[in-house]
Amino acid sequence: MTNTYIDRLNAEYEELVERVEKLAVFIDESEQFDTLSKREQQLLSQQLGFMESYRSVLDLRLHIANNPS
Repeated sequence: MTNTYIDRLNAEYEELVERVEKLAVFIDESEQFDTLSKREQQLLSQQLGFMESYRSVLDLRLHIANNPS
């Protein structure tokens, strides 16, 4: 299999999607999240927001790479 720029971008995107989903589940459904300090909860929530923004950027980059003008 060829390891092109788009292949690497796709792999990065898929890995990030999985991590975002896992963190979101941890925050929304895990009892362990509730045992963390409020500061740690805030930081993890902020991290999730940054990861979601990064996912959006990768999604846009993939769209542009797959649909050159």
